[in-house]
Amino acid sequence: MNSNNLAVVDALNTSAFDSNGLIKGTSKSYWSSEVDGNQVDKGGLGEVLLSRKDPRNIITNIEGENLMSESNEFSIENEKLTPILLGLSPMDRAGREKLIQHVHGYDSYVTAQGKSELKKRKWILGSILNSRPLVIPYENLQSVVFVGANDGMLHAFDTTTGEELWGFVPYDLLGRLKELSQGRKVKYFVDGSPKAYITDSQKIIIFWSQERRESLLRLGCNEA
Repeated sequence: MNSNNLAVVDALNTSAFDSNGLIKGTSKSYWSSEVDGNQVDKGGLGEVLLSRKDPRNIITNIEGENLMSESNEFSIENEKLTPILLGLSPMDRAGREKLIQHVHGYDSYVTAQGKSELKKRKWILGSILNSRPLVIPYENLQSVVFVGANDGMLHAFDTTTGEELWGFVPYDLLGRLKELSQGRKVKYFVDGSPKAYITDSQKIIIFWSQERRESLLRLGCNEA
């Protein structure tokens, strides 16, 4: 194919960019319910995440190789996830709970008078600046997109539905998560582009860098 004929198209199969190379205001991202153009806090995977009804599956690597074990859940119920690991004072149980809720997408630092139910934040998905998404096809016809974001996570999304399959918070970033609620300036977390190595047994190992550093982390995923 002649490279001059290549074009980036949106969900409507029309050119996503104008003559100046900017995203058109009339373009529609994949997984969006409506035209979102160049509005970064509207549509796409972020919209799907924001409208999610089921609890999110957020994990970390506190202990052991089984990341899906209870001891690696990023949840209030996981007592292994201590205030100290989250960069808080040892007895700050309330701060721990609010931080975990915030990472899950709730506006836990805002007190609504007379209301006990937590509300979701206006936008949950962190900024994706330098991380280039990686798409891996699986034998069951499902494809998964892996991408790092500056919300402290490497995300895995189902490419068909846009649903988040899981979010992984690296252990050494646990103590920095409290920065997410401190001001609007971007903090760099999982900002590197994921790469994949597929073993002879079809096991997928994902490598990526974080915090704009050259150090690499790896995560074993299910077979392709």
